[in-house]
Amino acid sequence: MINLYIDESGSMTSNCENYKQPFFIISVVLVKDEKILKRNLKRFVSDNLKLLKKIDKDNKMFLGGKFRELKGSVFNGALKRKFVHEIIKNNSFEIYFIKFLNRQAKPAMLQNKARAFNYLLKLFFQHNLRKGIFEDTEYFLQIDERNIKTQAKNTLVDYLNTELILNDELLTKPLTVQYFDSVNNKFIQVADIFANLYYSQCMTNAYDDVFNDLKEKEILKEIFIFPKKTEQEY
Repeated sequence: MINLYIDESGSMTSNCENYKQPFFIISVVLVKDEKILKRNLKRFVSDNLKLLKKIDKDNKMFLGGKFRELKGSVFNGALKRKFVHEIIKNNSFEIYFIKFLNRQAKPAMLQNKARAFNYLLKLFFQHNLRKGIFEDTEYFLQIDERNIKTQAKNTLVDYLNTELILNDELLTKPLTVQYFDSVNNKFIQVADIFANLYYSQCMTNAYDDVFNDLKEKEILKEIFIFPKKTEQEY
């Protein structure tokens, strides 16, 4: 079974005047070695505990002085770079992104975020299965529950299995989906930080070197863009 950990950054919205919300990002982390990734995460937290507490002005990462979880939205640029440097050691995971272009999407798609989120994941799987990036096997999707509406939770697994197994015949085994509070799922926290990092890159181009490094080390595997663009991206 392949474990995929999923989180998002930005908003899927038609209200993107003044270029405030041009992108919606979904990050998908495929864990290859849980022990190594857990060890790298634990080391990063212990080495940076004082700094993490100092920058956590809104108590998103600590509660009552006790560390709870990592949140990419709290990280400054230097800490994001340090996190990537530490977490990619020993090549324990792969990262995939879905980049949704708000201003190029049809208005009808933006009327129901839950439905659009499900649709984007279906397109992402179709793309990766048809290109041979993903294999025909069992997938376990673990998704941050705090940004997902109830109707998306109730429909996603049936929708993906119907489309990918019955309609497209790209999978022969059903995938499973479970939703977590990210406090209780360390690898969803990794997905959160990478979603925030790529959103920042899309907005500022400040992390070209980081994404070049991820690509060269074959950790960054694929960026799926919808609606489709012709130019190459990292």
